[in-house]
Amino acid sequence: MERTGAKGSWNRIALQPERPTDFDDVRELNEAAFDQSAEGTIVDALRTACPDALSLVAVEDGCIVGHIFFSP
Repeated sequence: MERTGAKGSWNRIALQPERPTDFDDVRELNEAAFDQSAEGTIVDALRTACPDALSLVAVEDGCIVGHIFFSP
């Protein structure tokens, strides 16, 4: 996926499976997006409760900029 940056340049955003090393960054992203910790707590609980879930992160310039969690 590509998007136009603030200065008109193209930035690449890669979608990839979430890894255990991403958990802290995903929690921080959710807390920033929702201005509370509840969503991060829910995502942590879903990881444990739903082993068949699909969790993806969007990465731009080495930083996680998005997260989506699909649970059955």
